[in-house]
Parts: sequence; C-alpha cells; structure tokens
Amino acid sequence: MNRDEFASRAIPEVDAITYAKDNQKALGIIIESINVNQYQHVDGLTDALAAYLALKAHHEPQTHVDKIGLLAEYHAIRWEPKREILPVFIDRFYNLVRKLRDTGCAEDEYMTVAKLLAIMPWCLRIVLHQINLMDERLQTLTVDRSLLEAEYKAAVANGALQAPGNEAGVTRALGAMEGGRGRSGRGRGRGPQKAGRGAGRSQMREGACHHCGKVGHWKAECHARRRGDPPTATPSRAPGNESGGAAPNHPVYLFAGIEAPGLSLSAANAAEEIIIDSGASSHMTGAKDHLYDVAACDRTIIVANGEVANATTMGKLDIDMQNGAKMTLTEVLVIDGMPMTLVSVPALCRSNAACTVSFGQSKCSIAVGSTAIATGTLETPANVYVLNGTMSMPASATSATSTTSPISNSDKSTLWHERVGHVPLSTLKHCSTLQLGLPTDLAGTLNTPCPACVVSKMHKATAPKSSTRSPSME
Repeated sequence: MNRDEFASRAIPEVDAITYAKDNQKALGIIIESINVNQYQHVDGLTDALAAYLALKAHHEPQTHVDKIGLLAEYHAIRWEPKREILPVFIDRFYNLVRKLRDTGCAEDEYMTVAKLLAIMPWCLRIVLHQINLMDERLQTLTVDRSLLEAEYKAAVANGALQAPGNEAGVTRALGAMEGGRGRSGRGRGRGPQKAGRGAGRSQMREGACHHCGKVGHWKAECHARRRGDPPTATPSRAPGNESGGAAPNHPVYLFAGIEAPGLSLSAANAAEEIIIDSGASSHMTGAKDHLYDVAACDRTIIVANGEVANATTMGKLDIDMQNGAKMTLTEVLVIDGMPMTLVSVPALCRSNAACTVSFGQSKCSIAVGSTAIATGTLETPANVYVLNGTMSMPASATSATSTTSPISNSDKSTLWHERVGHVPLSTLKHCSTLQLGLPTDLAGTLNTPCPACVVSKMHKATAPKSSTRSPSME
C-alpha cells in the first residue's frame, strides 16, 4: 500500500480522534528512533505512514550499486559472541535477508539456512545435524532460529560461550547495526558527521582521572594535564599506610625492566645496579636483604613480552646518593631472580606530588620541587639510566655486622694462602708489593701449618739399594 492508497482510505468518524492520537505517537516514535542526519527525510510530514515510506524509500536499495553493496554485506556478515547476543545477531541477519528478498537477490531458503549455520561457532554446530535429520519442509529460518537460541542458552550456561553479560553488549550490537548500512551504501555522508573535538570519545571511560580526579576520562585524555595544571586527584591510599598490611592483588605492569634478564652492565655486580624505569608501575628489586619493614602482599607483574610473575613480599628500601642525600622507596616488590633494582618513575610521582623526573640525552635527574636529590647516567649499550647511588643495608643487618670481630693478619694470610693455591707466604708478600690485588698487611708466618701443604709434601721413603745378584759358585 502506497501513500495515495492510504490517503484514499475512509476513516470512520468515530475513530478520527483516536487515530490522530495514535498517529502522532507513532510519528514521535519514528522521529526519536532515527538519527539526526535523517530528519531531512521526514521534514514537513505529519503522518506516521508517510514518514515510514519516506525513510524506506531512502534506505532500501534501489540501484544496482546498492544491491552490490547489500550482497557484499551479506557475504561478509560475522557474529562476535562477546559483543552481541545471538537473538540480536539473528534479527540483524533476518533484516539483511529481507532486504535481499525485496530486491530479488536473495538465495533460496536452504542456502540461507546453510549460510546462518556456517557463521555459528563449533559449540552450536550440533544444530546442523538436527536440521539435516528433519524433513525438508522444516528446514527453515524459523526452525533454525528456535534450535540455535536453545543451544545458545545451554552453551552460555555451561561456559562454552561467554555472553556480554549486561546491556552494554546489546548497545554495542546496535552500534554495529548502525555501522553496517547506516554508514555505508546509499545515504553515506549525508548530514553532519561527528568530527573534530570529541569525535573519538563516544563512550565514557570508567573510573576517575588520575590527574584531575574527574570521572569520564583518563589521564592521557585529561585537558587539565595538557594545559599544564598541577594534579589534583586524591590518592587512593594515605601516604602513611603504604606498607601496612597485605596489599590487594592488582596487576603491576613492567614494560622494560626484566624483558632481557641477561642485561649486560658495565658494573661488576649487576644485582647492585639501580635502574630508573619509566615503564614500571611499581618499585621492584631482587635484593631482599636490603629491605626493611617487610610486609606480605599479593601482586601480579605483567612483563612486556606477556610473561606473568607474582610478588608476595614488599618493603622499604633506602638508597644513599653520591651527593649525600638519602632516598627511601616504599612498597618495593621483591621479584625472585631479578638481576637488578628498578626505581619506578610513576611510583615516585604518586608518592610525592612535587617529585619530577627529567631525562636528557645522557643523564637524568630526580628533583623534589626545585632541589635535585638524585641523578642517573645512561648506560650503554643497554640504553638504560642507572641511578648514581647505592642501596644501604637495614640497621639490624648493620648492627649485626658491626659486632663481628675483624679478621687478624695471620688469619688473613691463611685465607689468601688457601685462596691462590697454597702459594708460599714469601711469594704472596712479593705479589702484594707489586700491587697485584693482594692486601699489604699479610703476616710473615701462619698460625698453624697448612694441612694440605703438609700432605702434598709427603712421599714414601726410598728403599735402600740392595743387590739381588746371587753369589757366583765356583
């Protein structure tokens, strides 16, 4: 029925008021359902059916180009179970098949059912066997839909498929439907398009910004941060409670620190190196002996190559700088087998809002306000910034070491005598005078004879020479 036939119909006078109300309601529903750039097609229309026919004439394929685009969309259609539920996808498939039938390009019922079953994942392919065992008259889209929806509910219940779980999945599915024909084919480019500022922010971000504290965007998109405004976000935990109790389990990202465990540094002991890492979200170390105020934690470390490690211990770490300053790191995670210590730049900035870290071509500096407290040097060829400082031992370990009596010169001589292969003491003292790495305060004699040297000098007594020649007989 076209518009003229509808207009020529005689409407009973008794139902005129009811019809006018229903017509206005239907027209309002149509206007609220369409996009803003489609208002031009219903502008000036006061009848719901007229508005529907105008939109249908605009969106339904009419030219050969539209038919080709519709066929391409039909052959490229896919279902993503994590983004839309099965009933919504089948409705989208039905709508596409209806458009193909209206244009005379649709396949027969058997091929359409085969197309729908081919899109389904393996856990729903059992419907294919059920359809094949049925009579040919029952192999229709309606029967196929009933069987698929029943199997879909069972697959979601037993965990074989993961449904979106909330209305967000349905919203994404509706967005995909609009992106199918609404943004391509006939009508593409008509009306104002969303561009410029805010074009890529159609969805609000979850959580609050770590810079300004406002909800709806992240720190990377914060306009206050781009303007240079200081951070005003309130930290999630008080600074005094950073190391108290067991910390919650949340992922800690590490993008550069232990990607290459065999990192070659110029220092003799890589375990004592302290690297300034802007990619790590927490401080990390493999030297557990240097920590104090140790507490239990449960953290998951995600490395850049996808590997995952767990940290169950954290504590505080003191670092003595070359300029005499002292820096204390809190919530330092202990990673077993880690060949160095990482100072996280994001963790420094979180612990102190006045802390700034600046990187240069070959050096970097850490400052609090306008006072520089630490510096780092670029280490080649590893291309990492090494902090110019050393880790200090806890007070308990230092006091235990100070109570130990120093080693005597005679014991030192015995130690070096055994260390270099039981060389005579005279040779050791001569090597020390030549500055070959031996201490200069070696004793001249050992307290006790070296047992190994005594054993090595032992030998069997030589048997006396004797003649075994028998006397001659005359």
